[in-house]
Amino acid sequence: MSKGIYSLEINGKFYIGKDEAIHKLTRINKHLSMLEKGEHYNIHLQRAFLKYKKVITYCVLEEYEEISKMELIIRERIMIQKYDSYKNGYNMTLGGEGALGRKHNESKIQRFYEIVELLKEGKSNKFIAELYDLHDRYVSLIRHKRRYKILWADIEYEAKKSNDVATFLGSVNEEEYILIINKMLSGKTNRQIEDDHGLPSGTASRIRNRQLYKQWWIKHFNEADISKIKEVHQENIRNIISENGKRNKGRKINESTRELMKKNNGRSINVRINGKEYSSLTEAERITGINRKKISFRVKSHEYPNYELVQPKTNNVIKHAHNTRTSKKVKIDSVEYPSMSAAERELDINRKTIAGRLESPSFPNYEFLGLSKNPKHIRSRPVCINGVEYNSINQASIQLGISSSVIQRKLKDDDDENFEFI
Repeated sequence: MSKGIYSLEINGKFYIGKDEAIHKLTRINKHLSMLEKGEHYNIHLQRAFLKYKKVITYCVLEEYEEISKMELIIRERIMIQKYDSYKNGYNMTLGGEGALGRKHNESKIQRFYEIVELLKEGKSNKFIAELYDLHDRYVSLIRHKRRYKILWADIEYEAKKSNDVATFLGSVNEEEYILIINKMLSGKTNRQIEDDHGLPSGTASRIRNRQLYKQWWIKHFNEADISKIKEVHQENIRNIISENGKRNKGRKINESTRELMKKNNGRSINVRINGKEYSSLTEAERITGINRKKISFRVKSHEYPNYELVQPKTNNVIKHAHNTRTSKKVKIDSVEYPSMSAAERELDINRKTIAGRLESPSFPNYEFLGLSKNPKHIRSRPVCINGVEYNSINQASIQLGISSSVIQRKLKDDDDENFEFI
């Protein structure tokens, strides 16, 4: 096992650190992992990593097979001075044991002692971090005595894991825990237990799944109790499921209210299918079992005379009436149609396909009645310029070095005989 000093470099500035297992790049990989997740406790290094698009290089500066911890600390300090990574880099201390290189003012010392009291009370890293506007990983370093080591020297404290779930509402003691489990065995849901005990959402679920207070599971209960809790929980879930296999959600609506909602829905359409009238497409779908989109299509199609509209609620024009401002007559294969939608129904060709062919010079059998091809496709038409033929305006523009807009303007100019469509 080798020890040594490493560097991280971002935009010409360095972070220097020591690693007691440098042959595995342990510390380097940990830094890179935290930076990628955006969770690095060194805020300056994290911001630089994101600012310079995650471009970072690392290097093992020194490697030793045998070196004492103190000598390694001294080498780290020397390298921090050599690379000027404290004043002009990303190191937050002069190296060594972290706190040795940083001067703590009275406010920070006071904050440290307050954090220690919270740690002794069992508060979580996240709770303390939010309270003092710190990163929770930095609080973790304080918890495990890797920061403020000089101040920690006079304090008796053994680092232990806190209960991250009940940070604000307090931890569950052993007696209350047994009571909660007994309630689970009696059939109470997670929500009911959390309401009874004032616990945060998700706490009961974690207790039920033995993610919290596992030592009390082992101490007071056995596998039979675990199986029974699972069975009771599954039964509670089954009771939530309704007979038709869907979860009951929202308030129930009685039949009279549902009918009133149908009548007041201005978008609903009365339809008649096989002689029977329905107040809306949705009602027809529910009773006949036919998808409402299919019903809508059949109502609009001439191929289904048994599907028809009946007295629509609005005063709009009914089935197959076309808005004269938008509908355009078209001719396809010498057959005239009042609109593209009518042609779609008769020919069974998608309306967008028809529109594309109407605007393309490649389909002369598709044309608007009384209108020319869409000008936005004019560039794809073949042209003749100064006696030379080109497949399109774009091709002429590229070969002649003339703007396509200039060519279009000359093509529209009847006085310029050198520019014409073929």
